[in-house]
Amino acid sequence: MDAARQNAVFESALDFAIVVTDRDGTITGWNSGSEHVMGWTADEMRSQDAGRFFTPEDRANGRVAYEMATSLKEGRAQDERWHLKKGEERFWASGEMMPLRDENETHIGFVKIIRDRTAEHLTGVALRDGEVRRKALLDLSDQLAEHDDDTASLSDVASRILGQVLGVQLVGYGLVDPDAETITVERDWTSGGAVSIAGTLQFRSFGSYIDDLKRGEMVVIDDARNDPRTAAQAAALEAVNVRALVNTPVFEHGRFVALLFVCSATPRTWTEDELEFIREVAARTRTATARRMAESGLRTSETQLRLVTDALPFLVSFVDRTLTYRFANAAYRDWFGKTPEEVVGRTIPEIAGADGYAVRRAQIERALAGESVQMDLDWPRQDGRRRIADIRYLPRYDASGAVDGFYVFVQDVTALREASTVLAQRADTLAQEVAERDEVWRLATDLLSVLRIDGRMVTCNPAWTTALGWSEAELVGRLVFDLIHPDDQEPSTVGLAGLARGETVTGFENRYQHKDGSYRWLSWNAVPTGDRIFSTTRDVTAAKEQALALEATAEALRQSQKMEAVGQLTGGVAHDFNNLLTIIRSSVDFLRRPDLPEERRKRYMDAVSDTVERAAKLTGQLLAFARRQALTPEVLNVGDRLRAVADMLDTVTGARVRVITQLADHACFIKADLSQFETALVNMAVNARDAMDGEGTLTLRLGCGAAMPVIRNHAGADGPFAKIELSDTGSGIAEADMGRIFEPFFTTKEVGKGTGLGLSQVFGFAKQSGGDVEVQSVIGVGTTFTLYLPEVAAEEELEIPDEESGPAPGGTGQKVLVVEDNIEVGTFATQILEDLGYRTEWAANAESALIRLGTDGDGFEVVFSDVVMPGMGGIALAEELRRRLPRLPVVLASGYSHVLAENGEHGFELLHKPYSADQLSRVLRRITTGKRRHR
Repeated sequence: MDAARQNAVFESALDFAIVVTDRDGTITGWNSGSEHVMGWTADEMRSQDAGRFFTPEDRANGRVAYEMATSLKEGRAQDERWHLKKGEERFWASGEMMPLRDENETHIGFVKIIRDRTAEHLTGVALRDGEVRRKALLDLSDQLAEHDDDTASLSDVASRILGQVLGVQLVGYGLVDPDAETITVERDWTSGGAVSIAGTLQFRSFGSYIDDLKRGEMVVIDDARNDPRTAAQAAALEAVNVRALVNTPVFEHGRFVALLFVCSATPRTWTEDELEFIREVAARTRTATARRMAESGLRTSETQLRLVTDALPFLVSFVDRTLTYRFANAAYRDWFGKTPEEVVGRTIPEIAGADGYAVRRAQIERALAGESVQMDLDWPRQDGRRRIADIRYLPRYDASGAVDGFYVFVQDVTALREASTVLAQRADTLAQEVAERDEVWRLATDLLSVLRIDGRMVTCNPAWTTALGWSEAELVGRLVFDLIHPDDQEPSTVGLAGLARGETVTGFENRYQHKDGSYRWLSWNAVPTGDRIFSTTRDVTAAKEQALALEATAEALRQSQKMEAVGQLTGGVAHDFNNLLTIIRSSVDFLRRPDLPEERRKRYMDAVSDTVERAAKLTGQLLAFARRQALTPEVLNVGDRLRAVADMLDTVTGARVRVITQLADHACFIKADLSQFETALVNMAVNARDAMDGEGTLTLRLGCGAAMPVIRNHAGADGPFAKIELSDTGSGIAEADMGRIFEPFFTTKEVGKGTGLGLSQVFGFAKQSGGDVEVQSVIGVGTTFTLYLPEVAAEEELEIPDEESGPAPGGTGQKVLVVEDNIEVGTFATQILEDLGYRTEWAANAESALIRLGTDGDGFEVVFSDVVMPGMGGIALAEELRRRLPRLPVVLASGYSHVLAENGEHGFELLHKPYSADQLSRVLRRITTGKRRHR
């Protein structure tokens, strides 16, 4: 055949690709069939290596050289394999390579003929793969059915079959936590060098496809590098030998619970047949797993049911329509002496006996007819004791709705039936008791009630109507607060809150409105239980009125006793003052004589002055007893004052009384009136001296930081208190006199040797200073008086020049406003002040003084005012001036004032009546020069 004809044949074979190469495999000829089959033109392929249309893996494996060598050796090299088209598309080709020789049989190259057999190949592969998958599914079903291990081993079987059939490298099954977005893989199947990924993994570490899985979608990825869901995490997937994957989600009750994953180490185009195979394996595996779990749960339930029924103290069994026992619990051993194994498989007549069956036969037939049956049966115990059995037959229905047997439940109700008999016998008694209780409720004079926890009446007895006039219908459902007196609302609310907290209320009293508008006093005893309050209430109005009448009588008695004491006081004061006035009058009579020598005149003047001081001391002691004296409290170092008083007691007690002082190891301070404090100590010392008849030992002892005990039924206090003790070795105080020693004018001394006011001053001073006085005495041994006074913190005292000595300083024309309601005292005060060098004006009351002072003080430099006056008093005046004219000093003068006694810390200078011209002059001098005493 000539060359032209050969070339025509070469180009006309469109279904065959004919490629000619030289001896080295370089393409020299490329027919039209080659372009038709593979897409490249002759110009594109000439001078190209023949390996250009072989797959990369074949090129890497030296497939072209292998075929050339085989064709030279054997004359031809046949193959059926994947080849490449233009654009890297693969096609399945059936080919043959032969050596090409010239007319001299010299080897000059090769010719390769290729035909596209892709369709036929895929059809065959599909048929083969389908058969493989079908057999694999059958094998899977058999292995799942025969496998008795745990559910994890079922997953192992499925993973292995999937991996082998699909030729992949990693298959596994894991449990999913959709909230945490994790999967836990217990174990997986691997091949081809892939590594296991068993453990807990985060989905998002490998891509975003978890969102598709949550929606129930199968995730199919052909190449992790190219899929947008995994491209960013492709490196993480390749690190575990995954390049392509299929994830199949498993849902239970609408929740994503597990995942079957199939992974390839190389890119892979997953076919629909492969995906369907994966779905089918996943479904069958899940079904088998669910069945295995159900079977396991059923076995567990059966075991638990056996344990439960065996623990029951009554018979439980199931009997089929042939009256054969199919189930029996352990109680049959106690009732029949047979184990459950000995009962099952035998009939009722065999177990219960012919007579037992006869007794039960009618009820058994009713149960088999579909009726639930209950019967009581006398069933003696094996030891002969009586037993009553409650027997129940409950029919069981099969899937068709027919009765296929019945359940048997038998319980020993002997005690229950006997108790029912007793209860029946006691029912009449109970009814009688209830009727009696109702009668007690109806006839009770106490107010009985049940309230809700919010105070709303639930029920009440007729006594409420008797007490308040409201009917039961008007009270039930009503809040008790609607009837409570307005002044009692707040404490009643507090009491109800306590009941709400579970607290019991006893003796709580408040007033309730009667229907006629008046109020009645009720005393409550209430106990909360749940959301109810049960109360017993008593009308105590009459008792309250009786108590008020009794209190009025007691007050009248106290007033009578007070008047009696005042009578005694008046007599004592009159006696003492008459003595003092006798001295004053006699001295004044002598002073009026013109020829009286100067020495005697001075003696009588001193007698008058001393007598005035004694009179002032007497009134001070009286006011101390009444707790009405005006105290000037200041911070005192108790140890220092006690030492000072002890130093002067020798002159009071005499040389035969030994005075011992025992002070605390550290200083303690009180706030009290110094003069009254020292007076109280002296009074107790004088009382001790007289008790020792002028000879013995007097011990003064100081303790700091003490607590005050209960004294004469008065409550004690923790303190701290300064504790001042005076102990003597005298005759002691008789028990009969202990209750009266602090009464005014009470004394056991002879007439003329005591006024009876000393200890009353101690008592009054202690009480007004916030403390108390305790006495302990043993006849023939001695007496100890203990004075308790509250401790305070120490204060720095201002250094004040001593002005108490030397002649009284006079005024230098300062303007003084005298405020005094008594004409004689006012006139005398203005005369004294003028004689002392002051300019004065007199106002008869506080109101006039305020008008006279105006808004700027009108040039007055000091106000000297009495305390007790009609209308506005002296303290009120001083406080008003301190508000209006804070720079204007005020001096107050008083011999007695309950206002001063109740408030000793008023902050104003106080001059006690009777005062001397010297005392008045010194106070005015000090206050006008700004040298006020530190208080």
